[in-house]
Amino acid sequence: MESILQKDNPTAISHRSATVIAVSTNWPKGECRYITCAINQSYDGKDFGKAFMAGFVGSLVPVSCESVKGFK
Repeated sequence: MESILQKDNPTAISHRSATVIAVSTNWPKGECRYITCAINQSYDGKDFGKAFMAGFVGSLVPVSCESVKGFK
């Protein structure tokens, strides 16, 4: 997870982010794919807010369904 510092106060955190991988199995048409997603949380100076998906990075990438059987 990466914390982002505010520009006007470089020692203050404004939010944090994480990059995660989402895996689809047997979709579409029995295929398996993965995509990278960005998850963010804003920080108000005291606590982090709810995490939210900020978007996708790139596109769905085909992957062997055999290689993703262990993902839950």
